[in-house]
Amino acid sequence: EGNFCETTIGCRDPKYAKILRDLLQANHFRVVVVEDSDAVEICGALKNVVAMGAGFVDGLGLGDNTKAAV
Repeated sequence: EGNFCETTIGCRDPKYAKILRDLLQANHFRVVVVEDSDAVEICGALKNVVAMGAGFVDGLGLGDNTKAAV
């Protein structure tokens, strides 16, 4: 409750970008639309790799400092 969330959407067409942003954005959910959809896709994949690493660290009980190093 009251937590903030943000997402980035890649859309090459400015007309559709505004529609997507307006459709999805809410008080606690910010939508950023950028034209470079390839970069958004790559960053999303890299984020998942980092999330898996953080999950492994949690699962192994190695602590927050180790997770921060990931």
